[in-house]
Amino acid sequence: MKPSHPARALSFMRPNPGGAGIDYWNVETTASYTTDCERGRTLADEFVRFLGDNPTYGNTSLLGPIVLDMIANPPAKGLVIGFMAVINEYILSVGRLMKEMGPKPTDVPTDESGQSAGFAPVDIGEN
Repeated sequence: MKPSHPARALSFMRPNPGGAGIDYWNVETTASYTTDCERGRTLADEFVRFLGDNPTYGNTSLLGPIVLDMIANPPAKGLVIGFMAVINEYILSVGRLMKEMGPKPTDVPTDESGQSAGFAPVDIGEN
């Protein structure tokens, strides 16, 4: 099954008229901070579930354009606070899992003082 395009699958995105790009954040305020916070949380949950259902290379960078559209056309604060709170909660969950897994193999070794211990040079031969 072909993955869904985010502009068609996510309620807060839409293709721009004329087919010139995507409006990554197309959300109107409810004029209530509390309601906007809840709406932002709901939209973030929709976004995270979409990513889980569509783990494509293109979707790995989808949060960036969403944030850039938020910056370019500032939405009501409650929408942003609610959306980012949920994203932060997911990041915290993954961070806890990463801590439990221990250091990743690419972590730079450190000495007793916490300074980078570096790596031995690798001979890659001549060009």
